[in-house]
Amino acid sequence: MPPPPPPNSGPTSPPPGGEPAKNHGQERSAEVHERNEARKAEKDAEKAEKKADKAEKKAEKEEKKAEKMEAKAEKTEAKAEKAEAKGQEKKADKLEAKADKQEKAADKQEAKADKAEKKADEAKKEADKANDKADKAKGKK
Repeated sequence: MPPPPPPNSGPTSPPPGGEPAKNHGQERSAEVHERNEARKAEKDAEKAEKKADKAEKKAEKEEKKAEKMEAKAEKTEAKAEKAEAKGQEKKADKLEAKADKQEKAADKQEAKADKAEKKADEAKKEADKANDKADKAKGKK
């Protein structure tokens, strides 16, 4: 006849403390997941900042272009006034028309610059959100 089993060889219960023991693999997996999430948030923040910087540069470029066009229109206007003073009515009228066209183009360019500026502001907001998210993800570690 085989000897009886020892009294404490039954199924083991979780350690005292109320919380069941976590598997080491599960813990590691959770840590890796959090690290990866933090890295992704950091990368997204950098991407958003680059996008915002690019949009800002574009807005500045559009603004400079609008200013150049405005200056060109003013120059043409001055030429028209000069021609009128000399009594060259036909030439003055042509230059006036040209100046008006240039002013319209400058106004369009100004609107384009405003739109680009608005887009840059939105991109900045997105970058700030992404940075906040990255900071939160870092804080979880």
